[in-house]
Amino acid sequence: RLETMQGEDGGFCHNPLSTAIALLALSAGALDSPAWTRCFEHLLDAQQPDGTWRFCTCDNWDTR
Repeated sequence: RLETMQGEDGGFCHNPLSTAIALLALSAGALDSPAWTRCFEHLLDAQQPDGTWRFCTCDNWDTR
């Protein structure tokens, strides 16, 4: 079921926290599957140069 919720970019819910939790679940039940690989690669691609991830995927986050 989790694999059907994966986004086209390999992530889940457009944020790295959900994607990381999904990667843990996929590691327990579908290790090395195409969904696991896409999820893992998405997290690596989303990582910032300083080693962190950003919750928001856009440059500007309007909190008004």
